[in-house]
Amino acid sequence: MKQEEVKVLDLLNAALRHINHDPIRAVSEVTQASKILLADPETDGNIHRYAVAVEARVVQTTTMAQRASTILM
Repeated sequence: MKQEEVKVLDLLNAALRHINHDPIRAVSEVTQASKILLADPETDGNIHRYAVAVEARVVQTTTMAQRASTILM
């Protein structure tokens, strides 16, 4: 496994850890992982699929949090 792949997996796992208590940080980590993946097209396809799944989860959670805060206001 290449060093870039390890870095991407670390960022994605960190995003999942931070998704509930620090969603801005989770979005930042997913963005960093995406930039690394775009720079290296030879990355394993399974890592790409995992990145898409994590990104979808982050978007879903942050969208739900925004809706909840709007309702509470």
